[in-house]
Amino acid sequence: MVADVVPAEVTTTTSSRNTALVKSLGADGVIDYKPTRFEDLAREIGALVEQGVLKPVVDKTFPLED
Repeated sequence: MVADVVPAEVTTTTSSRNTALVKSLGADGVIDYKPTRFEDLAREIGALVEQGVLKPVVDKTFPLED
């Protein structure tokens, strides 16, 4: 994982069912996308990026569940 080489904190989205799995893969933070409104989350993250607090890296992923 790139975050192991570069000082970075990894936060990802998944369902609560897969929280343990993504943490075992190295995620520092997990956002359960089912109860979380994406619009609210995107607004918060967008504000932090504009302030220079976050520098996001987007990676294409594939579903873990059917």
